[in-house]
Amino acid sequence: IEVDGEMLRVSGHREEKTEKSKKNFFSREIRYGSFERIIPLPKRVVSDQAKATYHDGILTVTIPIETVAKRRKINVSSN
Repeated sequence: IEVDGEMLRVSGHREEKTEKSKKNFFSREIRYGSFERIIPLPKRVVSDQAKATYHDGILTVTIPIETVAKRRKINVSSN
């Protein structure tokens, strides 16, 4: 996983093997290959605080959004 500017890049390699066996039948499948996904992010992310977890086949990526100062009104007093 790579956070680059305004993009999240997820890449990897997967390999899956399955075998089926019955009385007069045997089958073996092997699927493999590389993958890559590029996901646009909001412009204001804190990339150095990005975290990722993988559990039960689910990848969760958490990237905090940079806080932006809120506009506020300031009263000016005169002496």
